[in-house]
Amino acid sequence: AVEKDPEHFNFLNQKYAAEAKSGKLVLSRADIRDVLKFPKRYSIYPKRYKVVANIPYYLTGRLLRIIFEGKNIPDLAILMLQKEVAQRIAPQTRFGAKMSILAISVQVFAKPKIAFYVPRRNFRPEPEVDSAVIILERHKKDFFRSRGIDRKLFLELVKKGFSQKRKKLSNNIKDSVKIEHFAECGLETNARAEDLSLENWACLAGLSTLKKPKNK
Repeated sequence: AVEKDPEHFNFLNQKYAAEAKSGKLVLSRADIRDVLKFPKRYSIYPKRYKVVANIPYYLTGRLLRIIFEGKNIPDLAILMLQKEVAQRIAPQTRFGAKMSILAISVQVFAKPKIAFYVPRRNFRPEPEVDSAVIILERHKKDFFRSRGIDRKLFLELVKKGFSQKRKKLSNNIKDSVKIEHFAECGLETNARAEDLSLENWACLAGLSTLKKPKNK
């Protein structure tokens, strides 16, 4: 377990003293962003692991990128998020919901499912937003490798596609995908980024003229 706040860390140390003493629990006072980005510094970081956390909502996007875009992706992540963010990651939970860059960025790595909602009245002090617990189960097959596409190229294309939401997708990625390739991917030329499925994006990425991004 990882806890940054000293007060909460001390509370956990006392509450789970027996588990820590027996070796069933390893509690580390650290920033989870550092633990995930620099695993070799922390002995608590195994090769296979699961993430269970109530994360700071303002860090949601950044933490999800660290968790799923690293080399060692967790088998399972169970996270408490702001309700609206969870629904964006799993848009199939809402009738007529559209895809987003956040949903795509997560769904290429894991299958999302909203387990349940947590009303704001359950917290003290009461926040201004409702929450949701979302389950993210890692795909058994690597999305990119199984389709023969480059991960960085795919994500760069998606980013370009969503750069100007009000424009047609064909305009946003006209320098990366030829308009005639839309039909090959089962798309109308007036499609918008939010209308595409993961497979649509994978098809476009496979036909893209984008060059493979260099490692920084």
